[in-house]
Amino acid sequence: MIEVSRRIPVNEPGQPKLVRADVWQGLVMKANNALPFVPAMTYCQVLNRESDSVFVREIEFCGERCRERITLMPEERVKFERLDGSVLGTINNVIEDDAEGLGLRFSFGLKLAGEEDGSPAEVAYGKIVEKDYLKAVDATLAAIRMMKSSRDMLIKRYYDAVDSMDLEAFKAMHSKNARVIFANFPAAEGPD
Repeated sequence: MIEVSRRIPVNEPGQPKLVRADVWQGLVMKANNALPFVPAMTYCQVLNRESDSVFVREIEFCGERCRERITLMPEERVKFERLDGSVLGTINNVIEDDAEGLGLRFSFGLKLAGEEDGSPAEVAYGKIVEKDYLKAVDATLAAIRMMKSSRDMLIKRYYDAVDSMDLEAFKAMHSKNARVIFANFPAAEGPD
């Protein structure tokens, strides 16, 4: 059995400050479509939803296709259970908030099919997969930071347009069927 657990700090100096909800939103997006978050993954498709918090997806990771059951435990953990393929086991992404600050812990317990526990092939595979998962966690946090930064910039541009009374810039940020409600006034609909 290959077992690894690492905690990565979420907030690094010079990066957008993330809160638990930001990390959770990113993990949910990653569970539904990991491609923007995991560079080594080349395919990801949700096959069926068992409930709001449990679904099965098919992925291709490092050239191999397999299915995973995803369990979402809101604002706490995402659990990935390998259902088939040459590597079975469980992967967890856990949001931690403690004296060290906000962190993202990834851990896995994986079994390489046809190999004895501790065999040279399993040990070698474990070293490779640990590096791949560390890259995936770093890429996940980078993508979440980028989303946060983009969202913050959009909100700032929006309020800058309002504060400067730049009606054209304000209108450009809305779709043709937008509805804006301000205080108790009736809804303003569409660009006009």
